[in-house]
Amino acid sequence: MPVRVVTVIILAFLATAAFAQPPVTDESSGEVARRRGDFSAATQIFRTTGLAAELSGDKQTLARSQLSLGHVYYLQARYTEAVGAFRKAEMLGDGRTADLARAFLGQLYWRVGKVDDADLLLDGALEAFTAAGDDLNIALTLRFKGRRENGRVVNGRPNNAEALKLYERSLAISRRIGDEEGELTTLKEIGLLHQTDAPTPENYEKARGYFEDLRARLRGTDYRRLYAVVLNNLATNAKLRRDLDRSLEYAAEGIALFREMGDLQELREMINTRIAVLSDLPDRFAETGADIDESIAISKKLYDQQIGDPLDAQRYFESLIHGFRMKIELADHLDRPDKMIEAQEAMRSWAMLERLQMPADTSLSAADRSAESEFVRTLETLDKEIARAKTADDAKSLENRRRQARLAYEEWQAATAMRSARPKPDDLRTLNIADMCRTLPDERTAIVKFENTSRSPIRVFVLTRAAIAFENQKNRRSFHRALLSFDGKPCSLVTYYAAHWANADDLARLERIHRAIGDFRQQITGRLPSYKSNARFLYDELLADALDGLKGVDHLVIMPSGNLTRVPFQSLVSKQDRFVIEDFAVSYAPSISVLAQMREKSRLLRSREFPGGVLALGNSKLTAETSARFGLMYGDGGLADLPEAELESRAIAKLFPSSRAVVGPVASESLFRSETGKFRFLHLAVHGLSNEEKPQYSQLLLAPDAGADGLLEGREIARMNLRSEMAVLSACESALGRELDGEGMVGLAWAFAAAGVPTVVASGWKVESKATADLMIDFYSDLAKDNAASKARSLQTAAIKRLRDPRTRHPFYWAAFSLNGAW
Repeated sequence: MPVRVVTVIILAFLATAAFAQPPVTDESSGEVARRRGDFSAATQIFRTTGLAAELSGDKQTLARSQLSLGHVYYLQARYTEAVGAFRKAEMLGDGRTADLARAFLGQLYWRVGKVDDADLLLDGALEAFTAAGDDLNIALTLRFKGRRENGRVVNGRPNNAEALKLYERSLAISRRIGDEEGELTTLKEIGLLHQTDAPTPENYEKARGYFEDLRARLRGTDYRRLYAVVLNNLATNAKLRRDLDRSLEYAAEGIALFREMGDLQELREMINTRIAVLSDLPDRFAETGADIDESIAISKKLYDQQIGDPLDAQRYFESLIHGFRMKIELADHLDRPDKMIEAQEAMRSWAMLERLQMPADTSLSAADRSAESEFVRTLETLDKEIARAKTADDAKSLENRRRQARLAYEEWQAATAMRSARPKPDDLRTLNIADMCRTLPDERTAIVKFENTSRSPIRVFVLTRAAIAFENQKNRRSFHRALLSFDGKPCSLVTYYAAHWANADDLARLERIHRAIGDFRQQITGRLPSYKSNARFLYDELLADALDGLKGVDHLVIMPSGNLTRVPFQSLVSKQDRFVIEDFAVSYAPSISVLAQMREKSRLLRSREFPGGVLALGNSKLTAETSARFGLMYGDGGLADLPEAELESRAIAKLFPSSRAVVGPVASESLFRSETGKFRFLHLAVHGLSNEEKPQYSQLLLAPDAGADGLLEGREIARMNLRSEMAVLSACESALGRELDGEGMVGLAWAFAAAGVPTVVASGWKVESKATADLMIDFYSDLAKDNAASKARSLQTAAIKRLRDPRTRHPFYWAAFSLNGAW
């Protein structure tokens, strides 16, 4: 008997056996199991229903079962599997099922932070349902869009007015057609809307009314999961109303239910609510240790999947770090600065360490390489068609096609990554305090870490082997100092709030700092002479307390977070009217754990014998189409020629033996790919284009040739296996990207680090060609004097030379370039 026939018989028998067992495996019983939070039963029912439909050739039932299965996966936060199920339902189903799959996908992408993709899918689904007069799914999609609007910030506040309109439309439809689940869920959303509106007792009471009514209606029904979600809402509401005992009661009941269901996402949120309540009770805050550890453990399980492209996965990570923040606060409460910095380090290193350990391009199979090439070709073709579009409508239609094509590519990336040897969260070891101290090379170096969000005081951590003399701290809130010793060597850790915080709830000073950061950056990049006032103010607020107590330190390793990643710390001005760079070499890193890996990589590469010194690519010649297409982003209609970049590249290559300067039309992407492993330093004096929303699509513009289009994207760089000791991106805005909460800046510079380059020098704004060429030549000239020279000190020497020239003293000319990683 043929194998295929045997297989069909076995599958048919299994399907028949499954149908013979209780409970009845129809779609309605699966929906009841879903509503009850019995995810195991729901999954089994929908899988069995789908298998029977597949065997019988019933594509529509198979599509509906995949849709329902995707919904169950979504509720369990199994997002990669949910995407696969929704896409299968979209592919197999009729128009209604396909549109519903897209609506659910839009909801999923909203949940994980892919908001643009959510808008695209939800808007398309709503348009289709409206045209078909499908009231049930119009109400569902309106509810999904209401959640999206509730999360959209307009003029500094959630877009609640628009969200309420959408919810009221959805509620009216659900009531008219008798959709009980839709009505109950929408009432819960309206209650949340009031709770997240202006923080007033009236709004909290209004929200409580919705939740209490729902709790009464839902108790003892099949809507068991929704009942537990409402308990979570009530727990938060009671906390906001300062009814903490009642909040803990709701949380206890909800935690028990979610734990029984295995609903990790809601369980983590409920545990976080209990932690937040106990943190408001000083005598009970210490009880939260186990809860915090469980919250973090759940976050790691939830993160152990792929969400779109690598940046989307990292953006999703932002929603999972609350446990780490509470661990920091608990250590603060217990007066344990060492535990504070360990928790902060774990938060800022977790996802980035994973990226450092991701497999390179070489791990892709031939089939995967072919599939990826096809995705890239499709995107490149659409880019060209958009550039040639004759009308605004044509351009809009092509842009929508491009967004859909890019989303398909990102979903393919996620599915491919799940099959790869991806490191597990528990395998990513971050450093403890002893390891951090060992990372410090000598007593001349100090690490200054910042923990910064828009809603809380800026925390400063100072770690050094140097002697410290912090004085006049008696009135400083939350000032901690730990004198440590490891391997017989002293190590000191000091942590405190910046800006002499008197009260953690005092946001006025914090808002002033954030305004100053934005103003300072505009003044620097605009070459305005008024920058000095903010340069002094930010020095006093952010650095003065740290630097005034350090003795003998002349190298600062800055680890910023939040919008502090936009501050060129080397250009701040001290009380003595000196730029920071005049007294300190400055380098940057995202975390100590990542820095330790980069320093170890640098140590190994420094011992390697490179065939060549510097590969310098300069002034790559672009096609007229490329220049016009991307030049519009600069506002001048075209990308200017860079003659100074050619001179810069040739001059630098002459400083090191066996170096190569490649300029003009031969400075191509194919040459870069083939030659990079042969040179100690990579120098790219070319145009750079930053994409802050999707930094993995930021580009270095090289010359095209038969093998490549010349548009070298961050996503391509990150998956290369580069073996150079340093990459210098002498291009505009090459250090920019997107600041990820809890992680730091992700962009072109980070792409080179992910590709294995331990030191990356990159720019924070659009630079002036002549001053940049002079700075770079001076930088390499100093490096050439000593093979073991500190790159950070060589960059300091070059910057000081520029600032002592009256023509280039303004920080615009010398402070754009920062050294990231090993120094």
